[in-house]
Amino acid sequence: MISDGVMLLRRAGKVTNRKPLHAGVSVATSPLGSAELYRWLDGNPDVRMLPVTDVNESGVLQRLSGLVSVNGALSVDLAGHVAADALEGRQHSGTGGHESFVAGAGSAPGGRSLLCLRSTATVRDERISTIVAALPARTMVTTPRHHAQWIVTEHGAVDLSVLADDERPDALIGIAPPDFRAELRAAIA
Repeated sequence: MISDGVMLLRRAGKVTNRKPLHAGVSVATSPLGSAELYRWLDGNPDVRMLPVTDVNESGVLQRLSGLVSVNGALSVDLAGHVAADALEGRQHSGTGGHESFVAGAGSAPGGRSLLCLRSTATVRDERISTIVAALPARTMVTTPRHHAQWIVTEHGAVDLSVLADDERPDALIGIAPPDFRAELRAAIA
């Protein structure tokens, strides 16, 4: 997906597109944004719309040295399983290229995968932690624990890929909202 943010970064000279595949051009499968974005894309030789098989496949992404993928998440359990599209049987978005980019960036030479989420959410007027002891029933795992690398909240970041299973809970509790940490520690005691 290419959005207004990419357009603004390109205009500011912050996107160089120095990469081994499709050097010099920004690549996406589809646009989503303002009328200004669509005008900027129309006939722009610096942008290519390509099929999903050329953009989102982890085998293609693994070839991009230094690739950093940034994906959102809804919730992460203390083992590192990530729910990014559905919780408790309710679909919030599509999976898109989530797992492909997580696996592709995580396997690329010098690559990193960042899974970013706010540490809390409001559900039915109740503030809850998005770092949870276990994902709720009927929640689909978008990214399994063995692919999760960096988990990022406003309280910090942890690289799960370098941690043993028994080290992950404490690390994730450290980036959970402070007022939920005791409850999370009690859940693993």
